Amino acid sequence: MNDLSMYKVFDDLDRSPLQRMIGIGFIGIIDLKKVNILRKTNKTSNADWFSIDNIPELSYDHNKILESALEELKKDITSSDILKTFFPDGFTLPELQSVYESILDIKIDRRNFRKKMISLNLIIDTGKEILYKGKKPAKLYKFNKKVENTNIFKNIDIR
Repeated sequence: MNDLSMYKVFDDLDRSPLQRMIGIGFIGIIDLKKVNILRKTNKTSNADWFSIDNIPELSYDHNKILESALEELKKDITSSDILKTFFPDGFTLPELQSVYESILDIKIDRRNFRKKMISLNLIIDTGKEILYKGKKPAKLYKFNKKVENTNIFKNIDIR
């Protein structure tokens, strides 16, 4: 998956009470620190970032579109290299596990997650350590570029 990928066209006749509208859904990976939100425009007065589990009521069918995008992201995160873009400079296993848990809305056993990532040869130890959440040193990993996309949770109980 590239940084931005189209995933679905929304063309229900009743999407908007005003007129016929067609929407095109995209999924992309961005660096939150490098993006500025236009909080107020001619059509928007309260744009902001929201946690996945705390999305407000949106206009028209936009909540439905967002739910559809989250379902697509759940498929992508388990079967593609979308996270390679998300972590270009490396990651700790707790960071990576946190992303999976947030998007998939599940809890994953820490030991099983580590074993799965290493046994599938999806990640490589960089030989470096960083402080994780300012507490203790954690190994820094990166994705193995040689590994093809695979469904990492296929037939495995990750809970």
